[in-house]
Amino acid sequence: MALTYKETDGIEVVVIDHNDDTEEQYQFACGTAAEKRRLVNRIKSEVRSSLEYEDYITYLRENIGMDACAFFTNVSKKTNRSIKIEVHHAPLTIDDIVKLVLDQRILVGEEINDLQIAREVAKLHYRNQVGLIPLCKTVHEVVHNNPEKLVIPMQMIYGNYSQFLRDYAEAFDIKENEPIRKRIEAMIERTKELNDRSFDCLKTKFVYLQVEGFE
Repeated sequence: MALTYKETDGIEVVVIDHNDDTEEQYQFACGTAAEKRRLVNRIKSEVRSSLEYEDYITYLRENIGMDACAFFTNVSKKTNRSIKIEVHHAPLTIDDIVKLVLDQRILVGEEINDLQIAREVAKLHYRNQVGLIPLCKTVHEVVHNNPEKLVIPMQMIYGNYSQFLRDYAEAFDIKENEPIRKRIEAMIERTKELNDRSFDCLKTKFVYLQVEGFE
């Protein structure tokens, strides 16, 4: 980004030569990486604790069938109220979504306001532009703790997340968000390569212990 100065009728004009060096402008706009991480975490907390988000998740459970695990459909709150079914964000995590919304605002020069961004993220949920899938607690832990072990097929995900990616394409394309892009591309490729052994980690296995002196 180059700055030149012109003076016309006693008025000094600063001319910004805008090129593709948006990364430099972007870094300048959002402060330090640590400050940005704190902001993203704060917005995530506001989204999750909001009444709008809670109402939406309740709607999904009661009307869209998200009260049963997508992998084990017999594990359902309909049959056992004590079972915990958790709604998982995929292929974009809620962290990804908040960050991309924030990045888009920075790039277009909009005001950075925690509450406004949290509301925007909540609206994206209501517009069905966020990918979600219901998982029982054990499967959810596998997905989070060892994502390479279990792939979530793209066709099992509820929501028009592709529309979100189109609407926030500018933020999605910046270098800082390349890991998000690579993760989604890997998820697409793994979905294409699914086979009979892809879900072996979910199959029941029995381990027999042989201890000397005991039958």
